[in-house]
Amino acid sequence: MSLFGTTTTLRHTSPLPVGVDKATAVRLLLQDHDFFISCGPHSVACERADAEEEARLAAAALTADAKGVCPLPEAVRAVLTKASDTSSNGSVSSSAFYSGSTDVPMLPKACTYRVTDVVHTLPAGLWDARVVSTYEMTDVPGTGVFVRIRSPLSVVMDTTWMIVLSKEDEGTAQLVLVEEIIIYCSRLLMPTVKILCEGGWRQIHAKMIARLEENN
Repeated sequence: MSLFGTTTTLRHTSPLPVGVDKATAVRLLLQDHDFFISCGPHSVACERADAEEEARLAAAALTADAKGVCPLPEAVRAVLTKASDTSSNGSVSSSAFYSGSTDVPMLPKACTYRVTDVVHTLPAGLWDARVVSTYEMTDVPGTGVFVRIRSPLSVVMDTTWMIVLSKEDEGTAQLVLVEEIIIYCSRLLMPTVKILCEGGWRQIHAKMIARLEENN
């Protein structure tokens, strides 16, 4: 029996402007965490979680992954495993999860944030209008970022954001922003969560593409 009632997958894509460099797009759109979070249409506040919470959530993610619950992408598992300096009693060192750590200077960034969204369209009594979630963001070298969002009522959304080269037909290719979502929640909540995801993605992609156009 799954820990969650049900799962659903969604996929959204948007072509990027011609002439954009992939590395630049990954850096500007997906691995600048402050900008990434600011693209959320309902986000009003964000703060970095402390090192202990980052380590605790990373350890929880690895434990769940080992049990087959909310599986992690291989690249993300590798980053979190390397960052987890496990002691003899199984605890995880918190220092490795802060950028700038001298313990793992070449490790891709893995950070956790507390993000507050104001959503006035939620059904009455479901959540407060102000929803506080944790965003566990792990950079995936060369391609993008993995984001695990934990929201109230045991809602978990895993999203892999990537910049990929898409060949539309022979001889042509274009960079594409890809957003692949897996939603884990109760069957009762799933319709509401899907509506929120489907209702905001175009606005998020548009803000990201606008930044590329400004810097191109």
